Amino acid sequence: MKIAMWSGPRNLSTALMYSFANRADVTAVDKPFYATYLAKTGFDHPMRYAVIASQSTDPEVAVADLLQSKETPHSYQKHMNQHMVSGISRDWMKEATNVFLIRHPSRVLAS
Repeated sequence: MKIAMWSGPRNLSTALMYSFANRADVTAVDKPFYATYLAKTGFDHPMRYAVIASQSTDPEVAVADLLQSKETPHSYQKHMNQHMVSGISRDWMKEATNVFLIRHPSRVLAS
């Protein structure tokens, strides 16, 4: 089973990802479209060049990697909603169980 966890910034998604990553039957993937997002938007985010060097900026390559991962029976994909910029196909999402992590806005601001 492929679980795609969708969240915004300042959520609890990183802690959840690390919890799943500690399971022997789960491969965890952190922000697989981050390099695509940075390349397409040109935003100067922290560690921009390191992120682009570590991932493909081609969204089709990211999708293929997510769908073809066979290292473990399960994959946990931590996605950021804002990384899904125009031009990235959403069709692949049908292949995963999609979960949306929504945090109350006052708790986001407080953190």
